[in-house]
Amino acid sequence: HAAREREPVRKQLLSRAFYLCVCVSLSLHSRFGSQYSLHSGVAEVKMNLARVLLAVCFCTAALARSSDRCSILAWMGLERVDEDIRTSLHQLDAHAKIIDAVAFESAGITADAHFRVDSNLTDVVPQLKRLRSAERYAMISTYHDTEPHRRASDRESILSLFQNPEPFIDGALRAAEQRGWTGFNFDIEPVWNSTEAEGVAYAVFLDRFASAAHERGLKVTVAVATYEPFWNLPLIGKTRVDQIITMSTYTYNDATFRRELAKIRSAAGKRAAAGLLTELDGKTLTRAQLHRRLQWIQGVFAHTARSTPAARAGARDAAQRSSDKRKQRHAVQRRRADKKDV
Repeated sequence: HAAREREPVRKQLLSRAFYLCVCVSLSLHSRFGSQYSLHSGVAEVKMNLARVLLAVCFCTAALARSSDRCSILAWMGLERVDEDIRTSLHQLDAHAKIIDAVAFESAGITADAHFRVDSNLTDVVPQLKRLRSAERYAMISTYHDTEPHRRASDRESILSLFQNPEPFIDGALRAAEQRGWTGFNFDIEPVWNSTEAEGVAYAVFLDRFASAAHERGLKVTVAVATYEPFWNLPLIGKTRVDQIITMSTYTYNDATFRRELAKIRSAAGKRAAAGLLTELDGKTLTRAQLHRRLQWIQGVFAHTARSTPAARAGARDAAQRSSDKRKQRHAVQRRRADKKDV
């Protein structure tokens, strides 16, 4: 409280927005909380995260927007994680004013590298449309990257997709128009020892998909990590995707969290987003720890926003205007002094 009293009004509003993010996280966790368990790598974490709907609260470079607050994207795992969908939708509706987007399990890649909507999952779009300000992202995920659903054929189908992406892209765009999606969230996670060549191919595919989606007025986001070369952050940062979300911030270690924030900011700039959760590996973050992490996110992404070319140009213009006003005041003071002398 003492710190907030010393902040300008704009920063006070921003702090309150971050506080709301924490409240939503803790509220959702209390309603859907379950014990997390990590087995082998980040691929196993996805199932556990989605199990609490909160899944991920993204504090993004939307700090650069005029609203001056972080944006929140919630992930819904639906039937794939035995989610209480009705209660989850009620929670989203109750916090509609601060939920900017919802990504929901929806689609995947067939064995012959085509787009497939999973008919076994609930279509939550009609309910999400009530959240008028929330964007609706259909997740394109490798759901089978976790046990006991793992498939050896996933690598072959994904590599086939990279070689011939047009049928998949066409199918995805048609589905978006038919089902009322506003975009896509790619969550392809390799369960094999990926190669640098595959990382290059994935970046090329994402750029191609994003280009086609933008022509239809759709957005594309992608979840990435740093533990496999499949995610080539520098190359993905050069693609036309709208948001790049790091999953490597799913950690209880503060040093790792800050290091991964710096990596995603460096690669994605103002399109960077960070995954934030309240519990991991049986350990729960305290309110103080959450607040500290939110401050780090604010600091990292606010710096990104200030360092953009547009921001630098705006700063130069503001400095020039300030200098001009200062010269005008000095001129007025000199004229008054001359009159007084006369």
